[in-house]
Amino acid sequence: MNGPCLLLTRPRADSVRLAALLQAEGWRTLIDPLLEIRPLPVSLPDLAGVQAVLLTSRHAAPALAALPRPLPVHCVGEATARAACTLTTAPVLAGPGDAVGMARQLTATLRPVDGALLHLAGAEHRPELKAGLEAAGFTLIQRIVYRALPAAGLMAETRQALAQGAVQAVLLFSPRTASLFAALSQDLDLSRTEALCLSANVAAALPAGRLRRVRVATRPEEAALLDLLEAPAPE
Repeated sequence: MNGPCLLLTRPRADSVRLAALLQAEGWRTLIDPLLEIRPLPVSLPDLAGVQAVLLTSRHAAPALAALPRPLPVHCVGEATARAACTLTTAPVLAGPGDAVGMARQLTATLRPVDGALLHLAGAEHRPELKAGLEAAGFTLIQRIVYRALPAAGLMAETRQALAQGAVQAVLLFSPRTASLFAALSQDLDLSRTEALCLSANVAAALPAGRLRRVRVATRPEEAALLDLLEAPAPE
């Protein structure tokens, strides 16, 4: 690869979309998905006492098609809400972008007496939403609707670009991806690469001192992470 680039580590469909956006702004990109999304069969509970559905990832949104009737959908953030809107006729509400904030928003707007909450989630998900809702008296029913399988290693092209210092920044959107990137690159010199992280939780999954710089978005949204980018190098 000629010249500095941005390393995109999200699942392939997300990375391809993001690459097109960045390339339109003059950035070179290198796609190396560290997670592969595998949908799982959806096994739903009796929905008679469920008042709303919760989504903490856009990858769970396709499972909405399995619902026998539309239910209000509360999403962790704007991107997940946009995905949900294409798959349901029910009201879709966007949260503040993280599980802790989502739990606070739900406890302020919903009542436990109105019914349980159905969380459609990935096999690997953080515990903050469940803890916050159950502490407020809600009944949370969780169903695993997809699995994110980790990559066995970095692509040869990625390893070469990192070793040569050609990766200006790696974009990291989840603690799991950050931890996996750190593990798969542990034998490489990352002192010329910076990490752009969606949240402080993502940054905390990186080892201290190995990267040139670690920066965190001002809010847990893709647009805020992209705001961290400096101007691309001239041709």
